[in-house]
This record gives sequence, structure tokens and C-alpha cells, in this order.
Amino acid sequence: MYRYVFANRWIALLFVAVMAAGAASLVGTEDSEGVIDQATQQITQQRDDFERVAEDLATPDEPSRRVEQEPKGFLDDSDLVDDAEGLDVSGFDPTPDPGNIMDPQPDHDPAPTMNDSGDPVIFGPADIDLPPPPGAIPDEGVVE
Repeated sequence: MYRYVFANRWIALLFVAVMAAGAASLVGTEDSEGVIDQATQQITQQRDDFERVAEDLATPDEPSRRVEQEPKGFLDDSDLVDDAEGLDVSGFDPTPDPGNIMDPQPDHDPAPTMNDSGDPVIFGPADIDLPPPPGAIPDEGVVE
């Protein structure tokens, strides 16, 4: 596309004029400020406003009061020991009975049906012979 811009001298002149106007609007001229100068002034003004507000918030209106706390000291050992009230551990056996553990393979699962070659037979939509969809290319060379 860049070749077509300079194929005609009027289009090339228009391209140069647009680029010059864009540069003048960004950077500015002697008479007017550009977009970059305006953005810089706006950011500087916002920073000054923020610093002024932050300084006002940093100086307290009234002197702060410090609250003194009395040292508590150490607690007695009896206060640190939990009595475990409400927890009855007398009936808990830490060694479980192996017969009560859930079997990952339940007994009610039947063994898979095997065909003559020893492969499992899977019943489902694959066992249904459907005609090929219209426009399908038949497999020629498949030996069954």
C-alpha cells in the first residue's frame, strides 16, 4: 500500500501535509501549545493537587493520644491446657476393621463380555449399522 501513496505527486503532497499538521498539533507551534504540552501541564497540576491534599491529611488537627496498656504477664499452665469438653474419645478405635473399608470395585459389577478374540465387547451406538450420510465418499479398499 505504501507504494501507491507516492505514485501520484498530489497524493504524496497530501500525505506530507497531513503528517506536518499532525506533528504541529502534537508538538505545537510558536503561537499555540501542542497536545503533549497540554497533557504535561494537566499531569503537573494533578500531582500538585494530590501533594497538597496529602500534606493536609498528614498533619493532624489535634494531638494524638497514646493509650497505655498494662503488661499482662504470663498465663498459668492450667489456663493454657484445653480440657476438651464435649469431645468423647472413648469409643474411637484408631485401627479400622479391614472389612468395613469401602471396596473400590463393588461386587455387583458384571465382568465384561468377551468376543472370540478375547477383546471386550462394547455395546452402544457403534453396534448399529447406519447408512452413510448423503454425499459421503465410500471406503473402497477396506478389506473386512
